[in-house]
Amino acid sequence: MAFAVAQGFAKMPSRHLEEEMRAFHRCPPSRSTLERLGHGLGGAARQDVIAIETVLRKTEHLPAGAHAISIGLDRTSVPMIEERPLTQGPASPRKVRRRPYVRQAPHPFDVMYRMAYVGTVAIVDRHADALVTRRYVASAEEGPDDLIARMMADVANARAQRPNVPVVIVQDGALELWGRMWEALRANGIHRWHEAIDRFHLNEKIAHAFDESEKNEATRRQLYAQWMHRLDHDAYAIEKLFEWLETRRSELKGKAANAFDQLTSYISGNQSRMRYAKLRRAGFPTGSGVTEGACKSLVAMRAKRSGQRWYHDGLTAALTLRALQQSGRFDPF
Repeated sequence: MAFAVAQGFAKMPSRHLEEEMRAFHRCPPSRSTLERLGHGLGGAARQDVIAIETVLRKTEHLPAGAHAISIGLDRTSVPMIEERPLTQGPASPRKVRRRPYVRQAPHPFDVMYRMAYVGTVAIVDRHADALVTRRYVASAEEGPDDLIARMMADVANARAQRPNVPVVIVQDGALELWGRMWEALRANGIHRWHEAIDRFHLNEKIAHAFDESEKNEATRRQLYAQWMHRLDHDAYAIEKLFEWLETRRSELKGKAANAFDQLTSYISGNQSRMRYAKLRRAGFPTGSGVTEGACKSLVAMRAKRSGQRWYHDGLTAALTLRALQQSGRFDPF
């Protein structure tokens, strides 16, 4: 029963869990009891997760075909309940009640979106396909320190089995997140690694700049395809793109000029992380799809359904269980 509730709570709200259990001819307790059990199991798991993961890592081995370790850190918003004083007005507009409220009103609260942290550690093969992925999540209140320490424990476990396995950081351009990864790697005795800005983010910015500057659709598509091909096959294409953008910039005004400025600013601070042809030849990933996907499958699909809002304890309970499930550790845990 505990296993079924923990697994169900990781996947779905208690209302859906009750329906699922009845569909499988079980006799579940009330929905409030299911909710309480899920919170209790998830809370206990959160308290012990670091200690139990330490034991589990001793049984985890690099899969056949392992070529590199790809790590990434990102953030995603979660609707959180934040109680406010009775005398304070709401943070967002509310409709004025025209009929008297019969039953006692709950304590007033606001729903505020706070940024949760999501981290992934993937073992990839020579084609940059993930063989094993570990997913981690931490609420805004918890912060990323424990999450990053658990990621580094996975990296250390893999490198203990094969000391020369390369490490690749692949994520978006948020400088704060890059700084945290650099500090964590150095603190764990790793001084050489590879870096890549997520290719999709760069592609989006290039497409936006071309959309604003080129009115002819055929010309725009041809130009975009040309630069995509060069980025795929020329390790120094990003410098050539930057020079070309600087040359074209003087001809542009308004939105087109702003789009070019944003793109050149993005490239100028990240050129060394945009050598995609070199990364591809080395068999390293150039996209942070594993991390971006974890933001959606780990957090959004469980914690951002219509009408949902969370207290901190409930959020960490549900997402701790879900992260274990999506990391292939739920059963042994």
